[in-house]
Amino acid sequence: MKNNRMTMKEARDNSRMTVSAACAAMQISKEKLLSWESGRTLPAADEALRMAAAYGLKLNDIDFSRTDRKCMTFDTSELRGRILGEYGTLSRFAAAACMDPRKLSRRLTGKAEFTIYEIRTIRKIMNLNDDETRTMFFSLVEGSSEN
Repeated sequence: MKNNRMTMKEARDNSRMTVSAACAAMQISKEKLLSWESGRTLPAADEALRMAAAYGLKLNDIDFSRTDRKCMTFDTSELRGRILGEYGTLSRFAAAACMDPRKLSRRLTGKAEFTIYEIRTIRKIMNLNDDETRTMFFSLVEGSSEN
C-alpha cells in the first residue's frame, strides 16, 4: 500500500506558506519548524494539530514520521534486548539510567537520537566496552543512507 501522506515540508509547500508565515500561524519559532521538517525533532500532539489546521489539512494527511532528511538509521535492537535481559523492563532501566521512560522508548525506536551524555551513562551502568558500544549505538539498519 502506497503512503500518500505528505512530509511536514511537503505539507507546508503544498499550502504555499513560507517558513515565516507557517511559524506565525502556529505560533512557533522558525528553529522549531525547521527542526521538525529536518527530522531532528517531532511536534507534540497539540503542535501537530496546529500544523494541520494552519495548512488546511487533516491530521492524517501529514506523515509526521517521514522527513525529507536523508539520514542514517541505527539499529538499537541489540541494546533493547540487553536492557530487557538485564533489567526486565524499559521502565526499570530508565530509572537506573535516570532517563525519562518515554525518551528512552523514542530513542530505542529511532524517533530520536541518543545524546552523548546518555550514551556515556548507559555505557557506564551496563559496563559496555568499545566494541559493544559501537554495536549497541552505531550499527546501521540495512538500507539506510549515509548521505
